[in-house]
Amino acid sequence: MTIEQGTLVGIVGPVGSGKSALLAAILGEMNLINGQLNTNDSSFSYATQSPWIFADTFRNNILLNRPFDEQRYKHVIYACCLDVDLGLLGSSGELTMIGEKGVNLSGGQKARVALARALYGDADIYLLDDPLSAVDRRVAKQIYERCIGPYGLLKNKTRILATHQTQFLYESDQIIFLTHGYIDKQGCLKENIIREDAPNKNETSVLADMLDVNPSMADAQSIITDETSLNDGV
Repeated sequence: MTIEQGTLVGIVGPVGSGKSALLAAILGEMNLINGQLNTNDSSFSYATQSPWIFADTFRNNILLNRPFDEQRYKHVIYACCLDVDLGLLGSSGELTMIGEKGVNLSGGQKARVALARALYGDADIYLLDDPLSAVDRRVAKQIYERCIGPYGLLKNKTRILATHQTQFLYESDQIIFLTHGYIDKQGCLKENIIREDAPNKNETSVLADMLDVNPSMADAQSIITDETSLNDGV
């Protein structure tokens, strides 16, 4: 698997297929059984699937003890659609105290604060583990456009997005389809068509069928198929 600098890579697959595990492996949090990982000394920023919030101010939950860069902070707040939430926090605004585990925040707010924390760091590679699943469809679309998409805040960064929301993968430079912890298909879309009519439970399989598989991956899949046929015969 090769990921070019500055590209948007989508990771997709059924529940339990290994999307989060792949991101953890890229971070070096899992032992490699074989092969090697070369990140060219790139820096990482990671938004986890389960956001964590600590007892401190709204702002400090984003800064995470890093120096305050007002311009960067404002860009991140806007990109994560948190500007409206700040207006609802009253006179204290971003200095409002957040309870342990974000008890006074909604699930969507916690997810966006955690995403903002990841975005605030100026990294080379951003690993985003299903960051839009806790917000409604309209807000998710806004965050994607402001943050992750080709015109968003991270447009010049390498973005690896693991998601079940396949509508956000049609502008990806590369899509990796996982099955049972293995890369099943890898390539780009044959056509840039958003399949709004596809039932949710079939979205990942529909997307897989639309992949224009890389030649090397096609060869590998052919070998695997041949080996499987041989084993079945034995």
